[in-house]
Amino acid sequence: MLAAVLPMSSSSSSVLPIAKRQRLSAELANAAGTKAGATRVLKVLHDQGFLCGGLAVTSQKGVQADARSGIATVCDAATPYGNVIVGLKVGDVTVEIANPFAYLHVLCSRSSPLYEALFPGRCSNAARRIILYIDEVRPGNPLRPGKGRMTQAIYWTCSDFDDHLLCRSDAWFLLTTVRSTIVEQMPGKVSGFMRAILNVFWARAGTSFNTGAVFSNGNDTSVMTATFDGFLGDEKALKEIWCLKGASGSRPCISCTNLVQFVSDADREGTPLQGLKCYDTSLLRRSTDEEVLRMADSLKALQGGGCTKVALHRMEQILGMTFDPDGILYDENLRAMLKPVRMYIRDWMHTVVGHGVAGTQVAAVLGKLKTIGIKPESVQTYLKCFAMPLAHGPIHATWFDKNCIGDDHMKCFASEMLSIVALFNEFLQDVVVPRSLMLDDCRCFELLACIVQLLRAGPSVAGSRCLEMHAMIVEHHRLYAELYPTHIKPKWHHMLHFVDHGLDVGKLLSCFVTERKHKKVKAAATWSFRHFEHTVLRTMVFQQLDAIVQENLFKVAYLENPHNFVANGVQVISAKSATLRCGQVKADDLVVCGTGPGRFVAKVMCFFSLHGDDHIDVLVSRFLSVPGCERTWSSPPCDAPLLVSALDVVSAVIYASRGGGRVRIVPPLGW
Repeated sequence: MLAAVLPMSSSSSSVLPIAKRQRLSAELANAAGTKAGATRVLKVLHDQGFLCGGLAVTSQKGVQADARSGIATVCDAATPYGNVIVGLKVGDVTVEIANPFAYLHVLCSRSSPLYEALFPGRCSNAARRIILYIDEVRPGNPLRPGKGRMTQAIYWTCSDFDDHLLCRSDAWFLLTTVRSTIVEQMPGKVSGFMRAILNVFWARAGTSFNTGAVFSNGNDTSVMTATFDGFLGDEKALKEIWCLKGASGSRPCISCTNLVQFVSDADREGTPLQGLKCYDTSLLRRSTDEEVLRMADSLKALQGGGCTKVALHRMEQILGMTFDPDGILYDENLRAMLKPVRMYIRDWMHTVVGHGVAGTQVAAVLGKLKTIGIKPESVQTYLKCFAMPLAHGPIHATWFDKNCIGDDHMKCFASEMLSIVALFNEFLQDVVVPRSLMLDDCRCFELLACIVQLLRAGPSVAGSRCLEMHAMIVEHHRLYAELYPTHIKPKWHHMLHFVDHGLDVGKLLSCFVTERKHKKVKAAATWSFRHFEHTVLRTMVFQQLDAIVQENLFKVAYLENPHNFVANGVQVISAKSATLRCGQVKADDLVVCGTGPGRFVAKVMCFFSLHGDDHIDVLVSRFLSVPGCERTWSSPPCDAPLLVSALDVVSAVIYASRGGGRVRIVPPLGW
């Protein structure tokens, strides 16, 4: 962008057009993080003579005015569906949202890759499936008490996008950001808010994805219709959307009618009721969408019949549902499309690794290890010999600190728990199993590690292997219920329903991608105080447009921070890091390549792309397998580097050095 304002010669005196100057100011303000930072950048360029009068104003106030005008060119753009930013009235509260039809119209007109992703082969019409996500974000200091700046962030995307798009935060479109205190004032609160939002996407009259919307790119025009695939979120968000009691209700699962908690085994004996320990899915009676809607209607009839509040609350507790006449279940326009059971999409990140089953099981196993004389410090010492893929970060010395481990939980981030599960399983298999100690515990944890590896393989891969995963989950739960009967929580049961999402949606989605998008919301919101929602929404919409026009977003694989050079007359692009189908891989990482008899382990040296095309090759140093040791590989002396296709790279792996050029790897599941 700056190249547009650099002078062609020292005598140039051209001045940037106003519109271009304003957009430059907006982009610089976005890149600098603050308007004051953008002012400093502009002033330095101006003082050094690079702008040549192109920007007449370099004061902070002037940059702010230009930045606002630059952002307005996007946010106030007129489309056949109105402005990009429009007001949405929910009861007496009016909030701003990014009109999905106008927003998509602007994005498609400016991004050919997005248009082709929505309309493969630039077909004249396409039917997509839309998924919505909502979560609370706390801008600024996360330890600051109070909910004054807690913000509800709502994103949406097409669940039938390719995996590489679903795993990139810029392919999730922002709908709105509204402080939680404002949402609390809406009729129906979160449920009423989502009710109003669904009526924007699938309106009874006017523009609606039911009838289709027209989008264009260049000379091509297509019609897009869409159905609603469901809500993705953590347990808190999902129960607020569907007006459920969740873990505080006697019925903690919307998908099972006979699953109860707070009822003793003796009281359930002789009845079809099952507790959280139940792992046999044949004993669980599945709910239907019609049954859930009938339960909602029964609460409405009970409230309308003049019953007491005590009686109503008692029935709510029994059904695990809260009555709210402004909730999403009581909208007659949406009744035909709502399927509460199918559209309750559990997020595997929060269920398994984000204060979920994995953290509880690690703590439980560590508690048992203490009884046989193995302390957490021994685990941490064992981990010192391992190295992580560089993109995953280092192994922290505090992971197994006594302050981070409770009786039934482990304090860490969800991304760290992914690594902890793999490494802790290696410890159990290397140290505990050979001593014939806690064999059932080790087998149970090994199953958990396999489940996590399969979930990490990608939404479509995990979805296509959901029946295989379900068998592992049932076996894991059988052992878990026997070994740790006092460490069972509702999230333990929710894992049993991953197979439902795999069969219904075809993919198993996680919130890792949306949690990454939260960082951008926090960056836009941290220093916004006046007109909070207005400022954050417009900033995010502008950033999304900047990101969506980047072609790398839509590529399965691409080089990061590439460098160009010419070798023997051939243009070569090289890089030390690349995003591949398996995720980010960097130089010095150990990767596993190929499958079957031709598979091998190699150390990455660098990445190449010839002639500027999209094909990526990887220069690696190949390791040789050690006979009799399936996971141990050795580096031959003076072995010539090997050039392999990036398509052959399966994954970067955790490994431990064994001396003499040997490494012991932790391979991905099924390699």
